[in-house]
Amino acid sequence: MSDQTDFDPDEYWVCIIGPTKRRHLPDGADYPMRTAVEAAFGGVCGHPYLSCWSGWGADTDTVAAINKTWSAAQKEDTMRTPVEGTSKEGEDV
Repeated sequence: MSDQTDFDPDEYWVCIIGPTKRRHLPDGADYPMRTAVEAAFGGVCGHPYLSCWSGWGADTDTVAAINKTWSAAQKEDTMRTPVEGTSKEGEDV
């Protein structure tokens, strides 16, 4: 009998949002966004999260590298859910 995990691998939700200037961020700016996502995860998935990481500090080069890696992974894995989002102009990306 095959292992069920082969057909139902763990997945992680990834979100990049921004940009903003560091000077516009109050102290503790990560906390309210991270806790909102943590709460939403339980409501959407029906169980608590096991890990959550976030933080300000990714520059445009880092975001471009993440997007490039994610796009390449999607092309290789036809079962992966497409990345959905909007640009600052409101166009789907």
